[in-house]
Amino acid sequence: MDLPETLAAMHRVTFTWEQYDYLGYAAFWTPQKTTDWLQAWTGNKSLNGTQFLVFGADGSGGQIAIWRAHLRVALADQPVVFFGSEGARAVVAQNLADFAWLLAGDIGPLEAVEYGAREGTAHPGFQAVARQHFPDSAKTPAQILDQAAAAFPGFSAHVDGLVQQAP
Repeated sequence: MDLPETLAAMHRVTFTWEQYDYLGYAAFWTPQKTTDWLQAWTGNKSLNGTQFLVFGADGSGGQIAIWRAHLRVALADQPVVFFGSEGARAVVAQNLADFAWLLAGDIGPLEAVEYGAREGTAHPGFQAVARQHFPDSAKTPAQILDQAAAAFPGFSAHVDGLVQQAP
């Protein structure tokens, strides 16, 4: 499945690994690849990956995805989540607009979740994308992260429910 233009535009921005530990994919993972990953990440072989659309990664193998948390809600209005390679997970943005402004604020998903980063120096390339696609949605990274956590307080418990419990 092709990425929405807003994500594709974000993935065309040039940056260094010192700025962000983030690799954007050219397309969403296939449903089968997402299912394989989710089963491996959770240890639960009965899951399918239809509730997540994986679109990026960090250098350690963590994945960034759109979580289809709401029925009948546009893809751009679904939350963006991070699954770290060592089990960390969080909602990092309530929607793609917030995700664009998070990157514009110089904070990537790994930096926010693994290191607690909440502020940075504005990145001109991501700012240009955020202003073009979401001009009325500007927020600071701290606001975005706080609002995402408040809007989806049960995400970690939801993921715990996906993990196969040992007998």
